[in-house]
Amino acid sequence: MTGALMALTITTATAAENDSANDWLPHCKNVLNYFDQDNSRIASPLSAGMCIGRVEGITSVLRLGTVGGSIFCADIPGGVTPAQILRVVVRYIEAEPQYMHEEFNWLAMLAIENAWPCRKAP
Repeated sequence: MTGALMALTITTATAAENDSANDWLPHCKNVLNYFDQDNSRIASPLSAGMCIGRVEGITSVLRLGTVGGSIFCADIPGGVTPAQILRVVVRYIEAEPQYMHEEFNWLAMLAIENAWPCRKAP
């Protein structure tokens, strides 16, 4: 768990120039267009795949936090699809345009935690 969080932190710290929401939001929206339209074409398959991969990685770390009691966690229901999670991330970022210069990974984590907050132990 700690290793996964550290990897996420190192990834975001070393690639600060091209990791903002400004940089990644168009690629993530491209993925959603693909999911929403049957025969749509992905303009940049590599970048689109990297977007969904980032969101899946963040989701995995947040799910682990639910089990391990980390401060980073999200209680995502079992039937939620990657497309639904990505849609939450895109909507969250679009609703907060003043943060478009911030790290995409950080905003994605906040979006997911906001949508599916951890249940606190009684």
